[in-house]
Amino acid sequence: MIISLEAHGHAADVPLPTMQDLIPVPINHFDYKYSYDLFHSHDKNADGESMQEQWETSHFPLMNDYAGDFGPDVHLANSGKQCPVTVVFLDENFANLKSGDPSLFELESIATFLPDACITIQTSRCSFQNALPVAEAMNLPVEQSIYLRIFTMVEEQTHDMIERGQVRVTFLNHEKYNLKACDDFQNFSRALMNVNYWRDEFNDRDSNNVIIVRRGGVICHHFDFEKYRDFAFVAAPLANHDKIFGESDYCNTLKTLWKANLVNASVPSPLEEKNAMANILQSCLEGVGPMSLHGSLSLFHRGKILEAIETCPHEQYSGFEMDGLSKHRSCVWRQQEDTSLYFSTVLAAMGTRLPTGIVASLFSTRDVWPEQALDVYGGPFFNYKRQVLASKYNCIYRGAGVKTTSGKEVKRTVPISLDVPLTAMVDEFQKRELLSHDVVEQCPFIKYVL
Repeated sequence: MIISLEAHGHAADVPLPTMQDLIPVPINHFDYKYSYDLFHSHDKNADGESMQEQWETSHFPLMNDYAGDFGPDVHLANSGKQCPVTVVFLDENFANLKSGDPSLFELESIATFLPDACITIQTSRCSFQNALPVAEAMNLPVEQSIYLRIFTMVEEQTHDMIERGQVRVTFLNHEKYNLKACDDFQNFSRALMNVNYWRDEFNDRDSNNVIIVRRGGVICHHFDFEKYRDFAFVAAPLANHDKIFGESDYCNTLKTLWKANLVNASVPSPLEEKNAMANILQSCLEGVGPMSLHGSLSLFHRGKILEAIETCPHEQYSGFEMDGLSKHRSCVWRQQEDTSLYFSTVLAAMGTRLPTGIVASLFSTRDVWPEQALDVYGGPFFNYKRQVLASKYNCIYRGAGVKTTSGKEVKRTVPISLDVPLTAMVDEFQKRELLSHDVVEQCPFIKYVL
């Protein structure tokens, strides 16, 4: 669809995505609502009753690896050998979920709007509670019981992807990545800063481009992934008043973090302090906003992430031998507690391509809607140019009306994904905003997540 706007003295043709562009496939709300209502009915036996017919099957896919060529409708990269994008769905207790759990709708949003993707469910088996009578009757090993459990509880689009061989399940070694416990991945940023995670947890069919989704991340609508392929790291941008910046502005915070981690000026490095500072300043001038590692939905380029870890490894979590680490590098990341700005700082210092604040907010929104990102990080001045930018990334600029706490209606741009805090942390105003008619129309799975 093309609209014509009067801008800067002349009419401009602006491409505007239609609802058919955003939601190109039918959404089976009838079945989704049934699962959702059953989950929220507080009937302890509801899950078993709803899936009894599925449990009677004795055939289910093994999910220890991707299988086959996925079928003619799935478009693979590299002459049909590699996934165009890999999505990691991270949930340590995934196998213990019940049908209708919000996490299953988050996974369903991925299967619906990224149907060509490969999905790796990274979870744990240490606290698995088998609730399947058929698994007990078949005397299945734990891993196969988990595969069967997952196969029977997921929603229909995810189920189809499993049957096509696009989904595999892996069990993370929590000790290897310094995670809190085998069934507690809360401090997962430690794994993301570890070279072995990026080397060992992916196989030859996985893409270099990886989207990591944790509880609270939901894909809103269809988008062209190619537009984001060249970025090293993309996540919801932080607000400029975020407590992580203290009394400083975000640009000075990044420069301070980089300087604090320089350990050996005598080591030859292409990233001399003056070059790194110039790169960070240039990044800020271009409107790149800092993005946190702790969000629910992030995009990574594996090769560039490995380069960043090699350039400035975390002294405890990098996966490198700690002895003599600082002797061979000019930068070693020494902050132990707050690691959220690690990649935003190191990648900016390296001069790696990162998205501007507005482009990052069009990919994912948590605290900063795209309109607010424009105010904080800058961007096009004229509305028609803003719509051109939003259209490029498959969004409708100011296409959703939501009410503020004062009752005033404001216009929001619904992004590609929403990074929603845990339900207990979402206040009633946020719920009303996220569940407004226009937002739900452009982000249909959000109503099953909140």
